[in-house]
Amino acid sequence: MSKGISLYDLAESYQNVLDLDLDDEQASQILGQIEEAVEQKIENIGLARRSVDAEAEILKVEIKRLQDRKASLEKKSDWLKDYAYQAMKRFEIDKVKGTRLTVWIQNNPESVEIINEDKIPKKYKVKQPDKVDKKLLLDELKGMDKSALKKIKYATIKQGEGIRFK
Repeated sequence: MSKGISLYDLAESYQNVLDLDLDDEQASQILGQIEEAVEQKIENIGLARRSVDAEAEILKVEIKRLQDRKASLEKKSDWLKDYAYQAMKRFEIDKVKGTRLTVWIQNNPESVEIINEDKIPKKYKVKQPDKVDKKLLLDELKGMDKSALKKIKYATIKQGEGIRFK
């Protein structure tokens, strides 16, 4: 009964049966069939989710492999750049003009190196917003009794619900 029928349609059918003038036995039998179809649909959704989760895990592993490969290539690129720089400095070469590539040493833009951050005037410091440690706050709120919790006006404990698949 559940093939080709959506959960929405099943819910609508369920309501329609409730609206009909059927005796208790007929209504119970039909509603039972609809509930079985709904349960089958939900189980199929769980199985589809399991398949999607497995594919996501495969992609997660592949992403990690590619990120590691990227990091390795970036590290090699940095090493090659530094190797060429060191060679040019050692042999006092400022510029190499090849047939396919030109390599030269040039000064980088000026930057600031902080020697002692504590001595820097306030006008150069940027204020950072405070961040609430929600885990610590939750732990402390959980440790309070109900009367103490009611006095707290800045936070409350909330708990939602969700669906689990096993």
